Amino acid sequence: MDWAIIMSILSVLAGSSTVVTFVLYRKQQKRFKTAEAFEKEVEALKNTVETMRQQLTFYDGRLTEMQKLVVGKDAYIGQLSQEKHILEIKNSKNKSAMNKAYGCEHCSDVALCPVLKQRALHEEEYLKSLSAVK
Repeated sequence: MDWAIIMSILSVLAGSSTVVTFVLYRKQQKRFKTAEAFEKEVEALKNTVETMRQQLTFYDGRLTEMQKLVVGKDAYIGQLSQEKHILEIKNSKNKSAMNKAYGCEHCSDVALCPVLKQRALHEEEYLKSLSAVK
């Protein structure tokens, strides 16, 4: 036989085995590529979930801090309200005592009463402090 015919037959056999291999493994290659793509998606989702967990932990900490601040401020507001109430009672008692100074018999002239002079001085200071605040 001629070597050309033998080489042609061997080439056809080798080429056909390549085509058969391509056809048989094509589906398997496609499955591998699909699996790789799915694996990459899963990894991306895992990273996203981990990032969200870290953010959740951070915001939980911030929320706890803010709750502590609110509780502390509420306690402080309660304390200030109680002190304000006590000062209002004290102020009303002082006003009552000052009003009694008008009926005082120790000073002949009400304008000379030291208690009422001090009261007038305090009122002036109070009005100046109010105008300075505005």
